[in-house]
Amino acid sequence: MESGEYSEDDRKKVDESSVRITYENVGPITLTRNFFSRYCHYPKFESTIIGCFTRVRISERDDDYRFARIEALVTVPKYTVEGTPIDQGLELSQGSGTPRKVLTMDFASNMPVTQVFQITGIP
Repeated sequence: MESGEYSEDDRKKVDESSVRITYENVGPITLTRNFFSRYCHYPKFESTIIGCFTRVRISERDDDYRFARIEALVTVPKYTVEGTPIDQGLELSQGSGTPRKVLTMDFASNMPVTQVFQITGIP
């Protein structure tokens, strides 16, 4: 096994319904626009980011961001993020029962999350 790979025991699915979202456990798995532009062409990028979180701009207002979970990558028309050409979009959710939305990675924030609010449907 190479460094950075998981064993079969490590890959056991976690019962996500028993995990409470807190700043401490979400911070390390919150991804930024810089991260996406740097690693989007790496092997296993998709499997690495699914289940992580990102802070995305949802309107033209400077302070209109939402915290969302990355559910999948989808193919979209080519665009650039931080100078990197990309043809992948993020399929995002904000909790169970809410519709998923596809946004391009250039909508992701580079600012760290400073607060985690209650997210409907995600404990």
